[in-house]
Amino acid sequence: VNRFWEEKLGYMQSVVFGKTANELKVWVDMAAVSAMGQRFAMQGKLDAEPQDIRRFDGSIVHMEVSARQMELQAQQTTLWVFRDISEQRMAQQALEHANATLEQRVLQRTLDLSQALTLVQHTKDELLQSERRLSGVMAATGEGIWDINLEAGRFYCNARWCQILAFDASHQELDTAFVQTLVHE
Repeated sequence: VNRFWEEKLGYMQSVVFGKTANELKVWVDMAAVSAMGQRFAMQGKLDAEPQDIRRFDGSIVHMEVSARQMELQAQQTTLWVFRDISEQRMAQQALEHANATLEQRVLQRTLDLSQALTLVQHTKDELLQSERRLSGVMAATGEGIWDINLEAGRFYCNARWCQILAFDASHQELDTAFVQTLVHE
C-alpha cells in the first residue's frame, strides 16, 4: 500500500496489511476482474484495463489498471499501476448526454420542419387551386382586370384589359412607369 491507495481509496496500511483485494472487496465486478486476470496470465501484461474499484467508504472510483511481469532483484514480480479516470469518465458521460440531447433536438427540429413543409405545400396547393378558380371566373366574365404592385413597380392586367385598350396581349405585365404615361391629367 502506498500513498495513492491511502489518498484515493481510503485504505490505511494497517487495514490492508496481510489481506487480499478479494478479502477487502476492492473489486466491484468480479467477472471483469476474472477476465482481466485471464488476459494477464495469457499475455503477461495489461494495458489500461478499465475497472471500478470500491473505496474504503464504499464509494466507487473508476480506474485504469496496467500490469507488467518483471524480474526485480532476481525474483519474478508483478508491477501494478492504477490510474484514476473518474473525471475522464464523468466528462465522457457528460459528452454522451450532450450528444443524446442534441440528437433529440435535431430529431424534433427535423419533425417540426417536416410538418412546416407539409403545411407550406398544402397552402401552396390551395393557393394554386384558388388562382385557377379566379382565372376561370375572370375568363368567364369577359371583364378587363388589372392589378398594381407598387413595391415591385409592376402592373399586371389580363388579356381582356389589353384588348379593351388595344394593347398587344403579350404585354400583360408592365412597368408602372410605362402605365403612368397612359394616365391623362
